[in-house]
Amino acid sequence: MKKSDTSSQEVGSGTSEVGKDTAIYRMLSLTSTNTESPTEAWIRLVIEPGVLLVTPAGMYHRFTLDEANNIKALRLFQVRL
Repeated sequence: MKKSDTSSQEVGSGTSEVGKDTAIYRMLSLTSTNTESPTEAWIRLVIEPGVLLVTPAGMYHRFTLDEANNIKALRLFQVRL
């Protein structure tokens, strides 16, 4: 699978997102995510509602839409003082 050259804000758009900061999501619906491992292999994880998903900075990831073409997630941000 090819990585995109730019960061995507569209979840489930088929492009990969690589963040400058750690991404924290609270999943509100059943979904799956593809995450790149340190060996550059893609790993698919099935995530149930209520799971807190933390993606380290610099790691490519993307979400897959459900059968209804939806995804529900709450993205949390860390406040730096």
